[in-house]
Amino acid sequence: MAHDPKQGAAPTRKLDKKRATVRISNDERDAPAATKPLDGHPFQNFENRNSLPGQQESVENRAGSDKPVTKVFGRRAKPSEGAGADTDQTQAETAAQNESDNPVTGWLVITEGAGRGCFMKIGHGMHHIGRDDSQQIVVNFGDESISRENHAKIEYDPETREFFIIKGDNRVYLNGSRVGAGGEKELTTGDEIKLGETKMRFMAFCGPDFDWQDQG
Repeated sequence: MAHDPKQGAAPTRKLDKKRATVRISNDERDAPAATKPLDGHPFQNFENRNSLPGQQESVENRAGSDKPVTKVFGRRAKPSEGAGADTDQTQAETAAQNESDNPVTGWLVITEGAGRGCFMKIGHGMHHIGRDDSQQIVVNFGDESISRENHAKIEYDPETREFFIIKGDNRVYLNGSRVGAGGEKELTTGDEIKLGETKMRFMAFCGPDFDWQDQG
């Protein structure tokens, strides 16, 4: 029905806030908030962008309220922290102790063949050479013609301060000459050793001028 301008301004409806009510069913009133599932909740995937990197968040309902509450938990431990760090430290300490118990006396440096440029440490006493990890000097860079075990042996004698190479279960060449079975040849710095298809140079660290025994 059109309003007649002669009758004055149109009446305005006012909302009586005191009388406004929200009807809640008995089932919703009695149900505890903690049991309400979050599936389909508009804040289920809510992300707190003010949290620090590495923190975890969860959205839960506060008891008696439908408003989501964001909880921030402590940061995650880095891979280097905790038990992993302890294990790495233990392994490093064990390796350092092994090095201290059997310090370097010389090296074998591969000059030709698989593993060219790599070197192997020589310590005190007898060292078996082969591809297997059980050997004191492991030469496992892809040359299958090197025996898995006891291809040859190298020994450093701390009494005479001399190095020797000894034939094992396979052929050994020293400076182009074959090392015979049951025999040994003295090594000097720069000597070339050939095992299978791999050639390497011997480099001495200990000798007449120095030995670890001199350090007490």
